[in-house]
Amino acid sequence: MMISSRASELVGEDVIRTLSSDDVPPGLRTVIDEGWRVVDGAVVLSAFHKSYHGDRARFTSVHGYEFAVNGRGIPDDDIRATEIAGIARLMRRGIAFAWEALHRARTQVPGVEVFGYVSVAPVIMDPEDHTGNVTFSTPTRPGIPDLQVTESQGIIAALTADECRLPLPPPEPGP
Repeated sequence: MMISSRASELVGEDVIRTLSSDDVPPGLRTVIDEGWRVVDGAVVLSAFHKSYHGDRARFTSVHGYEFAVNGRGIPDDDIRATEIAGIARLMRRGIAFAWEALHRARTQVPGVEVFGYVSVAPVIMDPEDHTGNVTFSTPTRPGIPDLQVTESQGIIAALTADECRLPLPPPEPGP
């Protein structure tokens, strides 16, 4: 996983080892369960494709269509993303969803490279508040993600399906 230094400060470079399947919000769990499909050469999440209303013909590249169909906000109704802990939780939630979705892609579209991109940024109208986004795409060039993780991008992570060989573990049993 490539992770910006700001994201690493918030969630740690070893964030994957601290995540469990419970970090994926229930609404996004159903998206993972519906899986992936290939539409006109584009690799898309089936649930997102069902709810997407854009015209495929308006996209000159398969990658632009993948970004549009697969791009969604990370659910945050229960998070105060004005505080560091809330921003970190939002990033963890996005990474957990991306990991599980990419793990599913490995079995449903084997041999196809798929990248996941997670970002958290200030809300334009309220810079104290933050929102998260996640999207998925095949690369325009093999082995190279279309979004490079740079320090100027702030809080961002990029994952590959190849990294997501195992599903996230179940949560630790509580006391």
